[in-house]
Amino acid sequence: MMTNTPEHRFKWWKVASLIAVGLAQFAVPGYMIRHQEGILHDGKEYKFKTAPVDPYDMFRGRYVRLNLDSARIKQDGRGYQRGETVYALLATAPDGFTRIVGASRTRPHDGEYFAARVRYGWQQELTLELPFDRYYLKENHAPEAEKLYRMSTQRKSAWITVRIKDGEAALDELYIDGKPVGQQLNGSSGK
Repeated sequence: MMTNTPEHRFKWWKVASLIAVGLAQFAVPGYMIRHQEGILHDGKEYKFKTAPVDPYDMFRGRYVRLNLDSARIKQDGRGYQRGETVYALLATAPDGFTRIVGASRTRPHDGEYFAARVRYGWQQELTLELPFDRYYLKENHAPEAEKLYRMSTQRKSAWITVRIKDGEAALDELYIDGKPVGQQLNGSSGK
């Protein structure tokens, strides 16, 4: 026989709370993964050149740290605060590579853009922290990928493709000498 005592209601509430927290722990990461996959599947593709980086600071764990030429833009950077969210405005050059041509504090009504954060603002330069500055791959591929990337950035033959949808960006692929890096890592997929 079930009783509706305060102790019984309290136990039921604790169990319901634990179940809700457990479901949230799975739902939030699931939503984030599905959201990024949606951008990669439906987003428009853009190519960005990468720049040489310090070879001793390229990897922290299982990713290649990317340095993009277009993260530094010619725009009055005074008045911007480190960490402030801005919208990077894009233009694709005749060579097929996309460049950031400006930043806006307000979401644009038209044109291509994505959200980024201010890293540094000073006089006529604004440096952005881009949401796609790391290329993740399997741990055992890191040393070979680091070597390939370092050599390619010296020759300026590395770039990435990024998918952008509704102002959000997701890194798609890292290319070295015209081929996806995964194809060059022992003939297997690097991701």
